[in-house]
Amino acid sequence: MTGRAWVLPLLLAGSLPFPGHAATGAAAYLQDKIGARWIGMGGAALAAADDVHAAFFNPAGLSRMGTVTWQVGSMYAFQNLDRATSSLSCAHQTDAYGSFAVSWVHRSIDGLEYVDASGQSSGETSSTEDAILVSGAYDVLYQVRVGSTVKMLRQAMFGASGAGFGLDLGVQVQPVL
Repeated sequence: MTGRAWVLPLLLAGSLPFPGHAATGAAAYLQDKIGARWIGMGGAALAAADDVHAAFFNPAGLSRMGTVTWQVGSMYAFQNLDRATSSLSCAHQTDAYGSFAVSWVHRSIDGLEYVDASGQSSGETSSTEDAILVSGAYDVLYQVRVGSTVKMLRQAMFGASGAGFGLDLGVQVQPVL
């Protein structure tokens, strides 16, 4: 292919959903749905993401916020088994520099029984997980958007803690009909 004709097939291939085992690894709680709109839609957010919560699903959707230049979103969910999830997000869309967002997600699980090496119960503990997401998105061509999210992760459980980083890349292509 010549010129920039190779860009569209590459973007389309990169936007295909690839099943994996991400939900069984670190920060699996980030696979949960964030925001009332996406929970109500059953999580159908990869292609439709166009608001402050796009950083969680497909960061390219941040550039589809429309005429709204600022959005703030939050959520607090009590879940079964003493679990709770909360999030706070803020996004800003500019004409010249694209869209940017900062998000925080906190997941806690209380009432975890701590058992020592001999099998004796030593009381209860809790698990906390936090993620800070910094995202950016830009319209590269008409109806073609790209975005990325850098995730800083932290987990504490049973007196131990760990931290890590992640990167999400997203593409949205809207066909012209």
